[in-house]
Amino acid sequence: AHRQASVVASRARPLERLARRGVCGRAMGSDGMGEGGDVAHLSDFIPDIASYPSPLASKPGFLDDIRDRDERIMVDIAVCKGELCEDDARSYLRAGPRDRIFFKPEEVRAGIVTCGGLCPGLNSVVREVTLSLWQNYGVRSITGIRYGLRGLRSDMSPNLEEHKSKFTIDLNPTTVLGIHQQGGTILGTDRGNYYADA
Repeated sequence: AHRQASVVASRARPLERLARRGVCGRAMGSDGMGEGGDVAHLSDFIPDIASYPSPLASKPGFLDDIRDRDERIMVDIAVCKGELCEDDARSYLRAGPRDRIFFKPEEVRAGIVTCGGLCPGLNSVVREVTLSLWQNYGVRSITGIRYGLRGLRSDMSPNLEEHKSKFTIDLNPTTVLGIHQQGGTILGTDRGNYYADA
């Protein structure tokens, strides 16, 4: 009876037990995974990369959203007795902001491009990415690339300045005001197939 009680107790909180053993680092699949199933991190490739405190870490509305670098979501949250073991502890890396970032927001030059066919919500995405960069991170250089990948090809215009005026738009809270209520995409799009070396 004592042995059965201890078995039940050890399985009562499987996530806590796995976290203590460090098993929650195991992940399903192999794409982008490092040794032991861990997701490869930028600092694994560039050990001395500089990092900076995230502006979100000091914003009251985001404090509960900051995620630990190794925080995971378990694949199977409900298991039958006897099914849970270390090899079955498959998990995904939990998405969300971290407490440190690897860029200085004041030095960032962000570009947003919409490619392919139209789908609902493209303007909402352009607006939300712009507002998040501007208001949450303090990025002030945000460029919309017009007409899909065509806008990235400088050979589409006789000179660079003409190309920039025709194929780019500055994005900020004013230029994206109300665009989520419009159809399509304010950036335009294109289904053309362009090669990176063209």
